[in-house]
Amino acid sequence: MNFSRVAVAAVVAWIAFVVIGYVVHTIILDDLYASQELAGTVETEPLIGFLLALFGFFVFAYVYAKGYEG
Repeated sequence: MNFSRVAVAAVVAWIAFVVIGYVVHTIILDDLYASQELAGTVETEPLIGFLLALFGFFVFAYVYAKGYEG
């Protein structure tokens, strides 16, 4: 198993996740979010979520590569 390939696959998948999430939540669902009155929402740190997602993509890529070995 080539760890650099696994790392590149995880980072590329994470970048696609971030871009698709941005498009869906900022462009497509923006009108829906604007029409909803969300009272009492809590501001969270998005960096923690992004880092946890990146970690999850690394774990998934590693498990997939390990299972694909044979």
